[in-house]
Formats: sequence, structure tokens, C-alpha cells
Amino acid sequence: MAKSEGERKRGAATKKGKSMKWTGLAALLVWWSAVAAAAQPVGLKNYVLGSPIAELRSQPLDPGKYGPRRVRCSDDEGAPAWMVAAYPSMVACSFEEQIGSSWVRSDLALDAERQATVMFHYAGGKLALIEAYMDQTSAGVVEESLVTRFGAPTHRATRAFQVQSGATFPQQEVEWTLGNRSVTLLSPDLTTRRMSVTYRDTSALAQAKARTKPADIM
Repeated sequence: MAKSEGERKRGAATKKGKSMKWTGLAALLVWWSAVAAAAQPVGLKNYVLGSPIAELRSQPLDPGKYGPRRVRCSDDEGAPAWMVAAYPSMVACSFEEQIGSSWVRSDLALDAERQATVMFHYAGGKLALIEAYMDQTSAGVVEESLVTRFGAPTHRATRAFQVQSGATFPQQEVEWTLGNRSVTLLSPDLTTRRMSVTYRDTSALAQAKARTKPADIM
């Protein structure tokens, strides 16, 4: 039996309503996923953005391959020249290992196979920036780990990366924006054999930049 014009309109309206309902539900799920990702701690292993510098300074470190390890910061007496904070008002910290009578920069073990050269930057005594450099062959595994933690990236691009010799290579940039915090993966970075992951507290960094006087950057 043929449907009347009114029945056809009511059927179309019902289908439209269901479609809008599912579209709204999908949008809600996307929003909730973003909120959940932004709410979880952001950082490298147990080094979380917003944590106090006293927590880093007081932690016990396992010995390295050659000797004991320690935390060293840019405001320590005799801090090495390579330990430079992102802004003058901030404090940079990293790890050192004793080899013989000398202390040298030490990496952070990510797992049984991978290590990263890490620098922590503190603003107002709280962790605001983490820079981690590791072997470029780890890019796929690292990105997969970040997707598991934070969901799909919010930005992905390919751009030109130039090394000191002048040669240019494609560089992958993958970013997760998590409220006022972000995570950026660059592969390669520094050299063609290295990659980086950077964790930022954008609000804290903006405040540190605002506290920087013109004389501090001249």
C-alpha cells in the first residue's frame, strides 16, 4: 500500500532526526576524548609538566654504566655551559654521570632498548618544558605510544629540514594540543639520525617569556 504524503514526510523527518542524533553523539565523543586527553598528566615517563623542581632534585638515580648519576641544574654552582634554560627567568636541569674524575651528560632510559637526551626547564619552580632527543629510528614506536596516550594528533605536516651541510630532507611534524599543554614530535631533528619530542606548558612558557627583559636577550 502506497504511503501518503504525510507519512513520507514524517518518515523523512524521523530519519533526519536520527542522523542528527548520531552526528551530535559523534561530536560529543570527539569532545569528550579531547577533554580526557587534556585532563591526564602530560610528560615524559614520570616527569610531568607542572611538577616541582624539588621533586627532580631529590629523586634517587640508579647508577649509570660507568658510575653514579646525579641531577644538575643551571642555577647550581659550576653548572656546565651547555645547560641553558629556554628563558633567563627559568632553570634548566638534566642528568650527569661520573666517569673517572669527570661528570658528563647522561641520558634517560625510556625502555630496555631506547634512551633519550633530556633537558627539563622550570618556570617559577614548576616543570614547564621537556626536550627529549633520541635515535630517529624510534619515531614510529614513539608516535604509536603518544597516540595510545593522547589519541589522534591534532596537527600533522611535512616540511623541509636543512642540515649544516645545506642538504634538505623531509621532516615530519606531529602535534597534540591538550588544553594549555602540547606535545610535538619532529623526525628528524638536529641531525638526520635524531628525532625530538617536546612537551610544553604553553601558559607557563608565555609567562616566562613575558618576564624576560630586553637586556636579558641582548
